[in-house]
Amino acid sequence: MVNRLRRGLPRRSVLGGILVLERHMDSAYLSAFSALAGAMIGGVTTFLSSWTTQTAQIRSARLTEERSRRDDLYSKFLEETARLYSYAMSEDKINHDKLVNIFALRGRILLQSSPSTVEAADAIIKRLVSIYMKPNRTDEDLLRDLENTSDDLMVDFAKVCRAELRLLN
Repeated sequence: MVNRLRRGLPRRSVLGGILVLERHMDSAYLSAFSALAGAMIGGVTTFLSSWTTQTAQIRSARLTEERSRRDDLYSKFLEETARLYSYAMSEDKINHDKLVNIFALRGRILLQSSPSTVEAADAIIKRLVSIYMKPNRTDEDLLRDLENTSDDLMVDFAKVCRAELRLLN
């Protein structure tokens, strides 16, 4: 029997009338398999950890870039709105050349922003065109408009933009 074990042959025994073949595994094999399994588990864990971290960093960078791009777009739209509001207060006729920039910015907003932001931008443009179509406004009219902030479309647009940018964080 000792010869069988040394050569790695199965040992025979009878257990409850059933012939049972037993093999004894060398402890060196068990150690080697354990080491390989541990290395594989460690490698997979390291890979998954790195992949998860890198994916989160890429997503964060993408969101930061998107937020910055939209912030610039909304700022340009507000600047153009202020410029056109000034022209609309002092001119009787619509100068279509001056409206080109705001329509281009509106198109970019339409591509990149939520429907509520697009609606707020459209409301500003409609308001500007209606101001253009009215007779020239006096300084008193301007002062009255500045005091009545409930009707300020730029404030409404800024609030909608702020809420959208907050969602990108």
